[in-house]
Amino acid sequence: VTGGQTCGLPIYGVFKVQPSSGVELSTVYLFMTDRWTDEDLPLSYIFGTVESMGDMPIQARSSGPSMESRLAMGDVANAFKRTLYVTSFDNLLAATRVEDSSTSVMDSLTEVNTEEALGRIQAFVPTVSDMDDPSAVRQMRADMMAAVSVLNRIPCRQDGNASLTSTSMNEECVSEKTDVRANLLRSFVIIDTT
Repeated sequence: VTGGQTCGLPIYGVFKVQPSSGVELSTVYLFMTDRWTDEDLPLSYIFGTVESMGDMPIQARSSGPSMESRLAMGDVANAFKRTLYVTSFDNLLAATRVEDSSTSVMDSLTEVNTEEALGRIQAFVPTVSDMDDPSAVRQMRADMMAAVSVLNRIPCRQDGNASLTSTSMNEECVSEKTDVRANLLRSFVIIDTT
């Protein structure tokens, strides 16, 4: 800061996500950014996804220029593409954002029944001992966010179909989804308060 003025926003760097395609909840995507420049160092970053309801950060602002995360399915109408972003902050919190819409994340629920889908999601609920490893906590939180998104797509129709016109709900499925969601939420609370 000179004379009460900032030196400006971070100057665009490179943002890549690898691999360029995969399957939700299975593929681990590596978010990487580098070559940012700014006079007000150090830089920090937020990686996230663009959702219909707004931006969804995958991690809190961090000095790390990379992170790994599983993702939920992309837009069916757009070849399963996801819009992902990185926002770079300087030490004065001036920010610049770069988006990428080239990553495809395929549906993982097409060929599975509701019970199997719920089991896959329940596997993302960490144990207490998992949370003892600080280096793994950031990855767990990101994976749980993707799991919640997939959980919200599981139908609990009486006939087992994903038919949105069916009004008869399978109460056992609804109960199991509620339990899985509660376990994920408890895990978020534990992670966010430790």
